Amino acid sequence: MKPETTLTKAQIAAYWRAASAAARAVGEPMEDYRKRIMREECGVESMRFLNRTSDFDKIMHRFALDAEDYDAAMKYTGGDDRRLAKIVEDCAVQVLMLAGNPANPGLYVRGILQQSLILAKVSVSLFSGITGIELDIDSASIRKVFQMLDTHRRRLLRRAGYSGILSFEMGSRKRIVHGRVVDADASAPRLDVTVRLFAA
Repeated sequence: MKPETTLTKAQIAAYWRAASAAARAVGEPMEDYRKRIMREECGVESMRFLNRTSDFDKIMHRFALDAEDYDAAMKYTGGDDRRLAKIVEDCAVQVLMLAGNPANPGLYVRGILQQSLILAKVSVSLFSGITGIELDIDSASIRKVFQMLDTHRRRLLRRAGYSGILSFEMGSRKRIVHGRVVDADASAPRLDVTVRLFAA
């Protein structure tokens, strides 16, 4: 049995709206329908056992497909990859801050993609005037980019003599000042990363 986790209030409200619409579309009583879908998609019959990430995305994707709401279905496709893209975004900003050059994280990620030859597999375009990057990239490549960024981030911290925990922490902002690692202002440049999965 899965450990109990609770969905957020916004997720619960979205769940009930989507379940109701989908049950009407397939012509089943809502209670029977939603339990059947939870069992088929996640192996549970109660909302309290759904996690906030992959389980919620699977259920919402299925509800949207059954209701023939394909725009909503696309929103819940690739949720794990969107979350990983946010982590890549944050790690790129952290690396650039440690390197003392937080100017353009979009170009930095593009350089990583080119050097690692991932760019040859994806189309990349910079938005005009924005430090953003749009990626058509698969999950494995997103993970590789994060591993490269995180390895470099750890090396920069070690070189500066940082003795704290080196594991990645979302939102951490540090700079190297006079050879020492110090906490920095949280207002760092943002890198907007949009991930579109390849059609299988």
